[in-house]
Amino acid sequence: MKRILAFLMALLFVSSPANAFALTDTKILTDPVQNTYVGRVEAKDIAHTLNFKDVPVSHWAREAIARTGALNLTKGYDTTFRPSGTVTKEEALAFIVRAMGLEPAAQQAAIALNTTAPEKSPLRTLWSYGYLNQANATGLLTPQQYTESIADPPEVDPDAFRRGDPATREEVADWIVKAINYISPGSFTSSATQQKIYTFSDWSTIDETCVKSVELVTANNIMVGSNGKFKPKGSITRAEMAQILKNMDSIYNQAVGIDKKTGTVGAIRDIQFSKTGSATLWRNLYIRTEDGNIDLMIYQLDKSTSPQAKDRDAVVYKDGAIGGLSLLKEGDKVEYLVDKVSADRTDGLANTISNTDLNTAANVPENLAAAISSTTTNRAVLYVQVTSGIEIKTVQGKLNMIDYANGEIHIVDAYNKRFMYKMIDGLHGTDATGNYVTIDQKNRYAKDVPSGGNVILTLKNNVVDEIQYVGEPTLISEIRGIVIENNPGLGYLTIVDNNGKEVTKNYYENEITVEKQQHYDDMDEIGYLDEVFPNFEYDPRDTLISDVEPGDIVFIRTKPDDNNVIASISAATNYTMRYGKILEFKKDEALAHMLIEFEDKQTAWFDVADTVFVSKDGKPIAFSDVKVGDWTRLLVNTAIISPGYVIETVKEFTIEGGQHLISNIVKGQLSNIDVMQKKLILQNAQTYGKTSWGAYQEIQSFPLGGSDTAFYYNGKRVPLDYVNKYLKRSEGDVYVALESSAAGERVAMVTFRNSSDVYLSPDVILSSTGTGTFSVQGFGGTIATDAGTIVRINGRLVTGNAITPSTYGTVVLNGGAQAAIVDIYERPATSGLMFFRGRITSVDEGKKFVMNPIAQLYGDEWQYSPLERTFTIDYTTKYSDTTGDLGINAFVGYGTNSATNKSYSYTVVSDGAKANYIMRSVYPDDEIRGVVVSASGATIGLKSAQYRDKKTGAWKPISTVNTAATVTLQTNGVIVQDNQVVDISKMKLGSTVKVMTNNLQITATTQNPTVSGYIVFVEK
Repeated sequence: MKRILAFLMALLFVSSPANAFALTDTKILTDPVQNTYVGRVEAKDIAHTLNFKDVPVSHWAREAIARTGALNLTKGYDTTFRPSGTVTKEEALAFIVRAMGLEPAAQQAAIALNTTAPEKSPLRTLWSYGYLNQANATGLLTPQQYTESIADPPEVDPDAFRRGDPATREEVADWIVKAINYISPGSFTSSATQQKIYTFSDWSTIDETCVKSVELVTANNIMVGSNGKFKPKGSITRAEMAQILKNMDSIYNQAVGIDKKTGTVGAIRDIQFSKTGSATLWRNLYIRTEDGNIDLMIYQLDKSTSPQAKDRDAVVYKDGAIGGLSLLKEGDKVEYLVDKVSADRTDGLANTISNTDLNTAANVPENLAAAISSTTTNRAVLYVQVTSGIEIKTVQGKLNMIDYANGEIHIVDAYNKRFMYKMIDGLHGTDATGNYVTIDQKNRYAKDVPSGGNVILTLKNNVVDEIQYVGEPTLISEIRGIVIENNPGLGYLTIVDNNGKEVTKNYYENEITVEKQQHYDDMDEIGYLDEVFPNFEYDPRDTLISDVEPGDIVFIRTKPDDNNVIASISAATNYTMRYGKILEFKKDEALAHMLIEFEDKQTAWFDVADTVFVSKDGKPIAFSDVKVGDWTRLLVNTAIISPGYVIETVKEFTIEGGQHLISNIVKGQLSNIDVMQKKLILQNAQTYGKTSWGAYQEIQSFPLGGSDTAFYYNGKRVPLDYVNKYLKRSEGDVYVALESSAAGERVAMVTFRNSSDVYLSPDVILSSTGTGTFSVQGFGGTIATDAGTIVRINGRLVTGNAITPSTYGTVVLNGGAQAAIVDIYERPATSGLMFFRGRITSVDEGKKFVMNPIAQLYGDEWQYSPLERTFTIDYTTKYSDTTGDLGINAFVGYGTNSATNKSYSYTVVSDGAKANYIMRSVYPDDEIRGVVVSASGATIGLKSAQYRDKKTGAWKPISTVNTAATVTLQTNGVIVQDNQVVDISKMKLGSTVKVMTNNLQITATTQNPTVSGYIVFVEK
């Protein structure tokens, strides 16, 4: 017994907190404990095994491995974890089955399967069979996959489900979603459409059976991509799997009954007591939670002559170290996982013991023992992570109110901004006299609280644990108003005061003190900075009088000896947030002009300087990235000068990300509009695709967007009651634009048309009037839009006025040349550049031109076609002749230099319908090829040169004497490498090239001929 006591005393001496008598939280031992959590018997062994020798402190996934190991989600291999090892299908399923809490069932299944497994099967194989069995039983695997997974020997078919193959990322995503939905149906919430996956460039390679699951895990940040890709067929390392399981966090915790809490270790107290044959050390760790309450963690260390002695501990991660609760020190800020509900335990620990019992038990251990034996239920602490040390800061302001019911204090800063903070329990309470709050270490009852007075709050990890009173506010006469004019040159400022009167005050620019709270500085918690630190040399609000602008709210103090001269001025921006859709966006040299349609359908023009900050998804973007149809939040400074005269200045604007995208367009016949349920129901519904309508759906219903849903009949907007009265029996087609929102898809626009539609193939928009009329490659004549046309540009719903030339998309006509749908999107990548030869018949300067007849280069042959072809051009198109680059402005269809002169032929290099290069040149129908030995200036030297015999198509040596040749690249020629036109400096020695030339004269004795190069292809 003496040895046991000596052991405990030694342990107490070594591991006691260094701060044992200087409390981090002075009131934590007197405030009531809300929850008590105890350690687990198995925690000590778990912590020991989690110190894997191949997962050093510096490893990026060390904390995730510790956390998931503490929750029994991941396991290692004796002393190693193998973090870089590839996760197999059976391993991934084992991780996930454990996460479902089905490891005992899997072990029972393994025992049952032992009789059917091959003789002398390794234990790990039997365990694997058990996990696979449970994966099948819970729907993670199909019956066929399960059968294939336990086949021995494994299936040879590469398409079979083989348990030892690497698990793919899309498979893991699908299993995670199925597992969580199995243990807690409805844990994932999803919309009817996918949005997150479209941010990955390889989204189209995701297996259709896994699309929804990938959407859910990426939208909930359980799995993330890399370099813009999700890599659905890629494998996962064991470290990555641990991080994925950690990322399930709140969804998983909610599903399995785990609470995640945060707080600060405010006090640590050790209690030692003994009885015959045993001794026990309790370490009580008091946690001040983020809401100001107290949680208690109990670490129990037993020493006994009985083999059943048990320690109670928890896995703790601190600064890379993995151990138990003894790692925690006062002041540690912690995140901890605990049982959400009490579990039956027979460990002799209680969750109802008072602080008095805990703090006096060392003196009367028999009383404590009686208290301990009074209950057998407790909540366990599963895992603790130390996130940082204690953070202490002070804030100052005017006391606004005390919310006794919620334990909150509200203050107001110098700029009339209100802030709320939680108080620790010991700072407030209720007794026989009433509600009180502790200020300057004294209880102040409600009637004595100095509301309006200045207070300083001391916050520890954002919870108030001390309040100091610093005096009543000083009453100073101020003038308050909104600036309508500021003239630094003449030294006067005009405001409209609280009574609506214009007031003008003078100032001396070099003698006035100016502070201004900027529009972005709306979260300041310091308060009267200059009053607290009057000699502080830099205040971020200090500025010049020239920075005060119309619309600012100002407080003015005049000089004591002259009430007409301003001594100091404090300004704050009078900004309001405006929200709407960009209908038009035009950019001049220094200004952008935006036409905004607000949610009430009112419109307004805004002029925006190019210095204004614009962002999207939290990142700065350029004005060129702003698109018509984007929804934006404008920060607008408003000054009402006089009735009807308003100055509005845009300070910044933010482009909305994934909201308000037109996710789908559907066509069908109207069946009903359910006004009560707010649904539109279609018969024979078909979903729009870029090349055709989809399959028929007999009945589909879509939620209406309320007053935001617009109805159109033959191009004119009509109200909903008109639709219900006259259009329910309409025999024409109904086109429906569906918009994405936080609640899923909803109907944004409905158009009724009476004619049948015609699908045009995707092509280039050749021209646009800017008023809704345009032309498209492959369709003769112009196409009209009206107010009822569904125009979608890059996913946004816009008007026909936003259609611009040289864009690309699909048009659906309904009734002659009337567009029902115009869908403009990024032009698909082509397989390579195309080359044409021919004469130009017409030129629309700066927009397009027509060639007829034409010949297109296929391999080594120009193939003739009698059809005309139209090409679009823009400022990036290069135009050249034998003299060099002429500039696209010289490409005209009139005058002596007209490109339509029939004596000229042209070579065109195009990307689809867009002409990149137009070259007035000879007909290059001869070819040579060889290996590059030199390339500089306009000269390319070749060895092993050959020419193509046009009669036989065979390649022959260029000479029997010397196979060298020299190529002179013409000023109206191009070099093509990797489907791009490149400069000669990009060519590498040793490359093989093919040269298109003309008038090639070759004889058996030709030596080192010089040929003119018009098109040079770098082949390898």
